[in-house]
Amino acid sequence: MSEIELPSETGSAGEGIAPRSRVIAQLMDNALPVPGTNFRVGIDPLLGLIPVIGDIISAGFGFTILYDAARCRVSRWTQLRIALNVLANAIFGAIPVFGDLFSLSFKSNVRNYNLLLSLGIGR
Repeated sequence: MSEIELPSETGSAGEGIAPRSRVIAQLMDNALPVPGTNFRVGIDPLLGLIPVIGDIISAGFGFTILYDAARCRVSRWTQLRIALNVLANAIFGAIPVFGDLFSLSFKSNVRNYNLLLSLGIGR
């Protein structure tokens, strides 16, 4: 599995929006380093351990990035991609054990933040 990098942002376009999305992506997917490795984990897989409520909270954070994308008027196609990433994480994340492993590797919030960055939001 290759790790998704969380790029740093430089600039003011989308200021107030991209920083919030960056914090969400960092917290949910890359908050803590795994000792002895280059891998990082966030609270998303940990929330997945709480039946139903954890998955709802996780999806709520993911949809905040979608909300930020809509406020920045990104294309509908990009908004759909963000929504599909959040839904994939929520659907597969609901499966016990497999879902937590999926969340560890898929890192939907980082993927969605990277989509915003690729469009110049936060640069």
